[in-house]
Amino acid sequence: MFAVLGTAYNRQGFGIINNSAPYTWQGQTWGGGDDVNSGVVVDTNWHQIVVIYNGSVLSISIDGVQKGTLTESIATPLSPLTIGADTNANALQFFSGTINDVRIYNLALSSNEVQELYQYEAAPQIAILQAVIPSFANLSVGTNYQLQLSPDLVEWTNSGAAFTATNSIMIYPQYFNVTGWSQLFFRLQVAP
Repeated sequence: MFAVLGTAYNRQGFGIINNSAPYTWQGQTWGGGDDVNSGVVVDTNWHQIVVIYNGSVLSISIDGVQKGTLTESIATPLSPLTIGADTNANALQFFSGTINDVRIYNLALSSNEVQELYQYEAAPQIAILQAVIPSFANLSVGTNYQLQLSPDLVEWTNSGAAFTATNSIMIYPQYFNVTGWSQLFFRLQVAP
């Protein structure tokens, strides 16, 4: 996650907040006290969060996509930049997540530049899928079988073409992605 931030002190400047349930990322101006809500709920995944103020418009982009804008005039920041904390005189608040790759520019990036930056920084991802490979035992050699699937043990549909057993033990030549172990059921029927 990286973000373009401004000063968040003495209610002047702008920055990123996530302080209202259901906790969405927002860009907020402290000079005017207004915010622009991204509508993107804070979660435990890494995100690119970019807040840009070009002198008259505050915008927030999440993962390279602009999610909102707000026309706002803010006072010139008078205090040092803070990252990961709001040093407002009323209360000291800290960001409870992890911040990585912070960048600060002296110009307002265009929406195309934000998208290009996201594409450039997006790392390859790996995911582990739950997969099922049906195997069969005690088959009658020479008998035709049909594999059937059901999400609820009530309605069954054929999967693939019927096959003829060439051994008493066989592994089906296809695997199935499942999101939960109790969401897909299998049965083997004798086919004509």
